[in-house]
Amino acid sequence: MKKKVLNRACALAVLVLAAPAITAQSADFEIKDGVPVKYRGNAAEVVVPEGITAIGKEAFEGNKTLTSVTLPAGLTAIEEDAFYYCTSLASVTIPDSVTVIQAYTFYGCGNLAEVMLPDGLTAIKMYAFYECAGPAKITIPSSIQEVGYGAFYGCDSLSPTVVDEIQRKFGHLPFAVGR
Repeated sequence: MKKKVLNRACALAVLVLAAPAITAQSADFEIKDGVPVKYRGNAAEVVVPEGITAIGKEAFEGNKTLTSVTLPAGLTAIEEDAFYYCTSLASVTIPDSVTVIQAYTFYGCGNLAEVMLPDGLTAIKMYAFYECAGPAKITIPSSIQEVGYGAFYGCDSLSPTVVDEIQRKFGHLPFAVGR
């Protein structure tokens, strides 16, 4: 009897460990006029559906389970506070079609370690990455024309190269508090 219970427990453990990470479904999104305005799922890895051209204000705000998000090609806008205080978010891939990271977009995402910024990005608005302990892996594209005050405030892992580059190009430190 004990052996049978043990075998079943081992089989269940193998199934659980072999299961893929929970991913988002289209039904997890509240969409208005083609724009996700609220994510109601609990997936760790979210791939925003193709055809979405904007992420609404506060769409993922306060999500504690989200660890990575992949945004679709053709996305042109991520509104303010879209990922505000998504404290588990560790990585985000932003497509080349996004040209501006709005203010407060990733505010308080303390685990954000890797951000793939698109080559056509022209602006990172104020407090966009406020209190993101990282991101350690970030490269500022040459297309950037604006980095707002406090855009990287509290980002202790920014490389000295990135800090120097922003200060040289824009005349202020990327982690300075706004005027």
